Amino acid sequence: MIVQFPIPQHDELLGSILARFIKCQGIRDDKVALDVLFGNRKVVPSSLLQGHIGELHTNVGHLWRIQPEEIVERHTLLPLYKPFLPADRYNMLLTNLVEQKLNTGTLRTGMNASIMKWPSQYHICPGCWRDQIHREGYSYWQRLFQCPGVESCPGHGIRLISTKILLGSDRRHYFTGAEDVHMPSGKVTPAECKQLQLSSMVRQLLDQSLPAVTLLQWSSFYQRLARKADCLDGAKINHEKITQQIQSYWRREWLESHGLGLQGKPNWLTAIFRKHRRPFTYLQHIVVWLALLPEHISAIDVIAEARAFPEHCVPSHQDRYKQSESNDTRVMKREAWRKILAEDKNVTLKAIRQTQQGARLYSWLYRFDNQWLLQHKPAPVKNYVNKRVDWVLRDRQLVKQFLAIEAKSFEVLELPRRSRAWFCNQLGVKSLVEKRLDSLPLCNDFFIRYAESIEEYQTRRLACIMAELKQRNEHLRPVCEIERLAGLSRQRSRKPAREILRMDIPAWQSAEPISAKRTS
Repeated sequence: MIVQFPIPQHDELLGSILARFIKCQGIRDDKVALDVLFGNRKVVPSSLLQGHIGELHTNVGHLWRIQPEEIVERHTLLPLYKPFLPADRYNMLLTNLVEQKLNTGTLRTGMNASIMKWPSQYHICPGCWRDQIHREGYSYWQRLFQCPGVESCPGHGIRLISTKILLGSDRRHYFTGAEDVHMPSGKVTPAECKQLQLSSMVRQLLDQSLPAVTLLQWSSFYQRLARKADCLDGAKINHEKITQQIQSYWRREWLESHGLGLQGKPNWLTAIFRKHRRPFTYLQHIVVWLALLPEHISAIDVIAEARAFPEHCVPSHQDRYKQSESNDTRVMKREAWRKILAEDKNVTLKAIRQTQQGARLYSWLYRFDNQWLLQHKPAPVKNYVNKRVDWVLRDRQLVKQFLAIEAKSFEVLELPRRSRAWFCNQLGVKSLVEKRLDSLPLCNDFFIRYAESIEEYQTRRLACIMAELKQRNEHLRPVCEIERLAGLSRQRSRKPAREILRMDIPAWQSAEPISAKRTS
């Protein structure tokens, strides 16, 4: 049971809090730290969108009096998406970080596929860093400074500096702390006014619990924004004029450095002033706001203005087809349609509509008896056959290469676990095999026969350690030391490895002196 937990600071990333805890407890093994914090050794740390919050709260909730949802809101970057996503989708993301056993936050938020470039290194403000050391005695990562587009500190009015510490550690299960930051010597650089305004808006998105805005409301907002900015040609939006104003306010190099270049048509700027069919990132919105709206505008005011628009479309009063009142006509049309289908059971809908009678019947049924027509249409024709890849030939080629790797690695005891992923990584075909294993039956049979299970891997590790100890004449070591040298533990060892440690190794060690005496 955890009896101590660090005090979370305002705007501190969750990974920084957990890194401080691990350092204070003196835990050196990454998996042990995960087991203590989450009760799960398979958790993968995420610097910006940490998941498994529910498991963490179960272990530290008695010391950190806060709800799991509040942890996400205060110590991750998820609030940046809240005003720009539908409420149900944001709640799904929130639930994913709190309750799901697999953290897919970077995929579901679109972070991995976004045109916006995310930083690869941690950034700090020299002024904030010195204040942290002077006030708290330690430094920590602030989430505001890790957001794309934020290049200055709104509190000190200076530019941020890179720490050269990667957001994604080389160690898969390691929480990166800020204790290794070395402040470079030199003068600080004052920030530009527009950069300070951008940072202030991002801070408002993080600190304020802003409401969600629907895609229809954003579409209406940008229609009005184009009118206010005098970027209309009659009733149409003048996208070229908007592009000129954006590029005159933001340097083209700055836009391209953040993945927001305006080359080609249509681009993201054109799409944001059209009907919104997908969400846009916070940086795309703020870039437009600062360039076209009056100075000293806040993100809170902009979102409040967008929220004032209707959330749903108001249906237009257009003429609709009415159901025919003649049952006799309906019966007659249905019988004629059935007759066409009965004459040729393989007839397609396209062929029916190419005839004069078929076209008239389809038009009438589509307008006045649509539900019946949907149930009595010919089955769709699928003529497409994927002939680009000969999967039989590729299956044979791959399985031959896998067999060659198996023959070379069979007697090498020092190798890592020869799992299916390991074999695929040797050929660089992991993604191919995972997606199309159903088209590769020979490869599937190979993995069933030769892929190493965890039990087999653990026994091989013991064999490898015993061989090394035998060569150094140290094979009479205690069983607990042999278990530790093999990287095993009582909690993770499977039954075959436990049996070898409990029975086989002691029996072999006890028989070794007897055989040595007989030999002498």
